[in-house]
Amino acid sequence: MYRFVHILENGQSGMKRLIVLLIVLAILFIVYDSFIKDRWLVERFIKEAKQLIEEKKFEEAFNYVSRDYKDRYGNDYHGLKIKVEDFLKGFGDFKIDILRKRKKFKGKRCDIYLFIVIEASHREFGYLKGREFFKLSLIKEDDGTWRVVEGEAIG
Repeated sequence: MYRFVHILENGQSGMKRLIVLLIVLAILFIVYDSFIKDRWLVERFIKEAKQLIEEKKFEEAFNYVSRDYKDRYGNDYHGLKIKVEDFLKGFGDFKIDILRKRKKFKGKRCDIYLFIVIEASHREFGYLKGREFFKLSLIKEDDGTWRVVEGEAIG
């Protein structure tokens, strides 16, 4: 009889451990899904957008811009696209180095502050190199994709 009671007690202890393990796993999933995943997705967004610009795949790069884009200069999505395409026609190679970046998350919004160096060749002006601070505001859209809704050069 003692042996039977001992087995039941160990079984309950094992069940308690299993329940605790499941709770811990659920908490880890929630933390990953709520915080880590979005940070990873935004980091991937930056890397992929930078690569597309350097490869002069501007049409694909605009997939990272929201149709709801508006900035303080009066540009919307279509206006920005036309201005960027016209401006970049004269450029050859692009190289973008991100020297510093900072991300601030607020729910489904993320502000990214970038300090970058851009090196480019231009058919009229030759080789150009410049440093710039940018602020990009991203939102997580309904499809789970992070896209730029606002951008500006700072300072």
